[in-house]
Amino acid sequence: MREVQSVKRLKDNRLKSEKAKSSKFYTLNKNLRQENSLLKDQLTSAQIQLASAKKQILNLQAESDNTSLSSLQQKVNDQELSIHYLETLLYDQSEVILFDENERKYTNSTVECVMNLTDLKVPSDKVGKVIQTVGHLYGKNPNAIPSTRTVNTIVDSKIAVSQKQLGTVLSKKEDSTIYTDETRKYGKTLEAYLVTDSEQNCYLLGLREMLNKSGVCTLDTFKEILSDITNSCHVKELTGNMNVGYQILANIRDTMSDRASTEKAFNRLLEEYRLEILPQVIYGWADMDKEEKKSSSKMNNFFCGLHLLVGMADVCELCVKKFELFHSDGKDKGSAVHADLKRYHRSESGTLRLLRTSSKAFAVGEDEKSGASLEWKTYLKVKNEKNLVTRFKHNRFNLVFVLGKGIYYHAKDMLFP
Repeated sequence: MREVQSVKRLKDNRLKSEKAKSSKFYTLNKNLRQENSLLKDQLTSAQIQLASAKKQILNLQAESDNTSLSSLQQKVNDQELSIHYLETLLYDQSEVILFDENERKYTNSTVECVMNLTDLKVPSDKVGKVIQTVGHLYGKNPNAIPSTRTVNTIVDSKIAVSQKQLGTVLSKKEDSTIYTDETRKYGKTLEAYLVTDSEQNCYLLGLREMLNKSGVCTLDTFKEILSDITNSCHVKELTGNMNVGYQILANIRDTMSDRASTEKAFNRLLEEYRLEILPQVIYGWADMDKEEKKSSSKMNNFFCGLHLLVGMADVCELCVKKFELFHSDGKDKGSAVHADLKRYHRSESGTLRLLRTSSKAFAVGEDEKSGASLEWKTYLKVKNEKNLVTRFKHNRFNLVFVLGKGIYYHAKDMLFP
């Protein structure tokens, strides 16, 4: 009986323990459900808020885009209206004002245009037609076009402007160099005068016709150029007063020319003339001693060496001619045996005649009627060789050497052995 009661108590204790655990788990489960419900409510609220925020963001972006697009579209419309207005004004004014009726002269833009066209080698009698043609290209009609006489007047003024520029610039350039060179064209003697500064900028003082190529005439022409530059700068030449022309001459310290005797005479006369005008240019000249005056008036003379090469070619031609006479014992050979051809042997050597004849036969463009330049080019192309035979030009001092090299190189091909 005791054992039964003991077992019963044990079961009761276990049952109470299990009921306590069950009650505890029930309470925990209930609390978790409440928390889960609360979290679901919070999640739903957050999702609603997020959706609302996204909607607000989209609305703001749409409003911003609409505002930006509207503003840009308005600007574009305004620009199109402005362009249309300007185009209307442009096409309504089909006449271009080149000549100012009130001032009775051509506008500065027209004068500049004429100067630029003449710089581009447009003839004076064609300038007006060029302006009119270009105007028609854009649907414009000039109210007036410059005549040939007007164009020539503008060209003269262009020279005056350039002389004023020379006077303004060169009068401030120290240690400059003058270059002179004489040439003859169509029976006229022409002299070119150029000046370079210490920065190697080159200025053309003028290209003038002279009576002859003497040193005195060259100096007189140079004085005339300096006088024209001075007058263009509106500075009068008065004794004892400095002018622009004298200042340019005072700044010249070096000369460059060929070795002709007339150029040497000009250099000497130029140095003497420069010494005469220096007291009018250099302040305190009278207070200088002899060494200072000598240093200030000293000019350096430089000479071009190209003419030595030209002379060398002429001397070589004479030497070859004498060698041929010595080699042939004075007997006529080749074409010289023909009386009608002998006259060609008096002024040049047989070597030079050979070079000229070979050039006429094989050089491109030398003798299109009797030459064989096309056949010669074809022959060399087959052999994959370059044609070294050039045209015979009398004004090229190196012709004897360059053409002689080519003829010697092609000698075997020309003879067709």
